[in-house]
Amino acid sequence: MIVVISAVHNRAAVTAQMLEGIQRQSMFSKMRICVVIVDDGSSDGTALLLRKSPVVTKIITGDGTWFWAKSMAAAEIEAWKLIKDEKSIERSFILWLNDDVKLNHDAFESALLVSDRQPMGIVVGKTRFEDRGNVSYGPLYRRGIHPLSFDLRRKQSVDEYPDTFNGNFVLVPFEVSKRLEGIDGRFAHAMADIDYGIRAKKIGIPITSIENFVGRCDRNEPKVFKRRRDAWLEFTSARGAGNSASMRLLLSRTTRLWYLWQAITYALWWLRRMASNGGFKA
Repeated sequence: MIVVISAVHNRAAVTAQMLEGIQRQSMFSKMRICVVIVDDGSSDGTALLLRKSPVVTKIITGDGTWFWAKSMAAAEIEAWKLIKDEKSIERSFILWLNDDVKLNHDAFESALLVSDRQPMGIVVGKTRFEDRGNVSYGPLYRRGIHPLSFDLRRKQSVDEYPDTFNGNFVLVPFEVSKRLEGIDGRFAHAMADIDYGIRAKKIGIPITSIENFVGRCDRNEPKVFKRRRDAWLEFTSARGAGNSASMRLLLSRTTRLWYLWQAITYALWWLRRMASNGGFKA
């Protein structure tokens, strides 16, 4: 049994495309596929689309302030219930899927094949940009001395495992999900996926990646502002990568000097923007 979990908000056309992709997976998968969607207060017709979809098993509704982390945490809890109710704990999985991933027809089966070789590991799928073959999201590897510095470079050797991952396409065995006590919904939006991978590696749960791409997904380009202050407010907002509460939560799990690294992160942000004469990125 595979329970797909996803968080959506005001992207009806994109969400419809994801649901069609999941439906195509069922043609190639030998496992039962259920779908749990959190609609975080959409107002563009997404709710009606989900109710009409033949592939959606459960819809959870947020109030527009749940964002990715809380939405996915709620979806994962519902996935646990579905798996337990089916009494299919053995060989059951939770699959994280962002709604903007355009799935290859064999994405689910590719993930399952990797899982067969590493039964109690987390399997991460790579996506590529629409117009080129570069990796856009996927497994992440440590880079530099900053505790939260990672990059998307390909494996350097067969013995090198990712340190964490982007949460666009991630297959997690039910037992692993329960052992990790799920996605931490206290994160404002971003970094909950990074946290999940860090926690997994800390207790010896292997993270492996699928060699081929599982689909296409362009990166979200950073917003550009005319004023530094506006860029700063976006950077530290609930959806920003520099949200204070989320950064503190993640850094405190990686280093005792979390307060120092948080201060360094903010200082570097300002130094880089002070060196720019305009077009300030959040």
